[in-house]
Amino acid sequence: MRKNKPVFAVRRSLGVAVLALVILLPLEARASSVLEILGAPTGHGFFGSRTIGSNSAVTYFNPALLVDADRSLDLGFMTIGTNLNITRPSKPSETDVADSIYRILVLDNGTQVPMEVPALATAELIPRDDSPDQEVHPYLSLGLVRKFMDSRFALGIYALLPATSVQQQRAFYTDEREQYFSNQLHHELFGDRLVITSVCFGLGARVLPWLNVGVGASVEMHTRAATPIYVPDGLDQSHVLLNSDISVENGVTPYLGIAATPTPQTRVGLTWHAATQNPLKGSNELRLWNYPYPSGQDAIHQEYQFTYGYEPQRIGAGFAWDQTKGTGTGMVIGVEGLYAQWSQYRNRHNEPGNPPATSAPDNWRDTVSGTVLIQYHSPTILSGVSIGYIPSPVLTQDGADNYVDNDRIRFGGGIEYRSSWVGVPVSVGLQVQVHHLLERSVTKVDSKITDEFPDHDPENGVTVLNATNPTEAVEDGLGLQTNNPGYPGYTSNGWVFGGGLSLSMWY
Repeated sequence: MRKNKPVFAVRRSLGVAVLALVILLPLEARASSVLEILGAPTGHGFFGSRTIGSNSAVTYFNPALLVDADRSLDLGFMTIGTNLNITRPSKPSETDVADSIYRILVLDNGTQVPMEVPALATAELIPRDDSPDQEVHPYLSLGLVRKFMDSRFALGIYALLPATSVQQQRAFYTDEREQYFSNQLHHELFGDRLVITSVCFGLGARVLPWLNVGVGASVEMHTRAATPIYVPDGLDQSHVLLNSDISVENGVTPYLGIAATPTPQTRVGLTWHAATQNPLKGSNELRLWNYPYPSGQDAIHQEYQFTYGYEPQRIGAGFAWDQTKGTGTGMVIGVEGLYAQWSQYRNRHNEPGNPPATSAPDNWRDTVSGTVLIQYHSPTILSGVSIGYIPSPVLTQDGADNYVDNDRIRFGGGIEYRSSWVGVPVSVGLQVQVHHLLERSVTKVDSKITDEFPDHDPENGVTVLNATNPTEAVEDGLGLQTNNPGYPGYTSNGWVFGGGLSLSMWY
């Protein structure tokens, strides 16, 4: 039977267009953290399933499901709104750092001791601001499933694209060092992690009538920046000369999937995703006019490294009971779990979340989250709901660190209507999602907080003197003085709302 040429031409043209657009997307930022948080606006469910799936979103969540997915072109749009709150009680005035810190000498048994990163006077900090973090993020999604060799193999491509910015990178410190910058607290696993372009490729194969396997890769960015800087006058650093040397390379992070049907009405899914991140490494080469460099050097070298969108190694497993086999009508009920190795987390300054080989307590732990899915399928209507619990990987923050995170409950639902248009099978889907960040309160323990003003303690050999009058002791540092933005504690909670539309065409 000959294909309808106009319809076939439309299908082929759209397929080529989607494939070309995904391949030609700017490769500056491709990671998967946003997919893990928000899922995919495709079909009749937001949160991608590692056990149940029939569209291009399984390219990322479990590529083994591609063999059983529909041959389709998928387009989607969603908007996410965040309302994240962090509130702090008033900071006790006796813990403020006095401006006398600018005029002190610290001696240890008569030898002057430099302060490596001295605190600012509290009065000079940016005022604390606990306004809610309210943002709106629109996204576009593109997907393609293509089968070959009598449908024994399937190729999938999926991309989730922020519609306003390709990527955001906002670094901040999680301890007292943030006093030099925003002097605020930030939700660790939201913010700029919601504005990352995700592009994934997957290949599925049917190796036995009841067993599929899949392999895939997400693309990530590796950036290196070098900045030579010349300072003509060290006393006037508002005027400098500089060059830049920036290179961007693409890396891939692999993942694997297995999908099995031990019986006609049961499904089992297993997945493994390697840890992924977008590192940025850089260096400054600082040269000053008439400066006495150390022997063998002609510049001052400064190295730095950032890590954005870190997502840990994940292992997923799920089981589903499927009543639709043979008739296409009935219920599908599934349960899924996801193990995430958050104990290996690296923050935006590429520092390990758990301090290595120190007596400091751990900040991060591994987690296991769970999701329950219920779907109803008919030839023209598909619908589904899911509810999941995601425990926070962040442990008690009663010390100097301020990793703000919360246990989270998420709900997702959607409905999909299938019909045809000019002879082409199509479907239109509507999806909603809600996340609730459960309230969490933190109270700091004074003995675990960094004291930023040295104590005058002559009995133990430490003296703090007035630099302009070395015979005068400075006792403003007695007790605890700190500019830690999280002191004396904080309470965090929040909501995330989302809605989406999708259009799919089968061929």
